[in-house]
Amino acid sequence: MGVNTIYAAGMGKFCVRFAVLVTPVAVFAYVAHDAIRAYTTGTPWFELWWVIVAALAVGLWEGIAFRAWVLPLFARAVGNAVYGGGHYSAADDAPVALAERIRAEKDREMLAQLYKLVRQDAGRSRCWSELADVLLHVFADPHEAVAVLVEGADCVSDAQDRAMLLFRAAGMRYRELRDSSGARELYELTAQRFPRTVYGQRAARLMRDSTLL
Repeated sequence: MGVNTIYAAGMGKFCVRFAVLVTPVAVFAYVAHDAIRAYTTGTPWFELWWVIVAALAVGLWEGIAFRAWVLPLFARAVGNAVYGGGHYSAADDAPVALAERIRAEKDREMLAQLYKLVRQDAGRSRCWSELADVLLHVFADPHEAVAVLVEGADCVSDAQDRAMLLFRAAGMRYRELRDSSGARELYELTAQRFPRTVYGQRAARLMRDSTLL
């Protein structure tokens, strides 16, 4: 399935759910307005009873829909903000879906499209992490994977995510490239630029306790 198809399917699902959530409220607001206006002009009180019943029914439906659709989306958004987006389906995310396809087909020609998608959505650390993972584990290119993580750290806005990408780049440089001095440079950069983040503090601890040159 192509990324455009995935995007279109996702947008279609969103539009349907939005309509299902909004339409009952809009209809109820219209009917309630007319009923209340009629009541003020002499309609018997029991006509308003149906408005109250309808309000309870709409409230119940909206509560169920909110729990089923909106809360999971909110949870995925929070997970993405805190953990780089590791808690949602790849089918709902074009860069992640393309990365999965590249892993399956090992087609280097698709890398250019993945770079394009990642840079179009450059504020998300998940995108940079996926690209770096593909470069490292599919195409065995740790040099480019490190470069991608460092580039991503300059693009994302959240300090925790920026520190995480730099920390991962440092670890990759140390483990995969056997470049102790280069890894130390990135750990120092992480600790200096983001001292209040979890990864900045981990980098500082590592610098104190490790034998990195």
